[in-house]
Amino acid sequence: VLARPVVGFFIDRLGVVGLPPLPDSLAPALGFARMGNFAQARTIADAAATGHVVEPFLAGLALLADGDVNGAATRFGDVLRAFSS
Repeated sequence: VLARPVVGFFIDRLGVVGLPPLPDSLAPALGFARMGNFAQARTIADAAATGHVVEPFLAGLALLADGDVNGAATRFGDVLRAFSS
């Protein structure tokens, strides 16, 4: 699930029409996520504090990589709610 092609697939879909464009401050976080460095990606996203849907997504990846499946599920749920509203 955390393999580069899978993560990249989902990152590529975060720019869905109807959602705000990705802030430039989150671009480095996405780069780290694509390389599999989820903790660094989350740190950057948390510091940016833009409120963009990519922030809970990156937090979910970091939590999943750390083995916190329940925490990751909660954060991914936040992402899904953003897409459905």
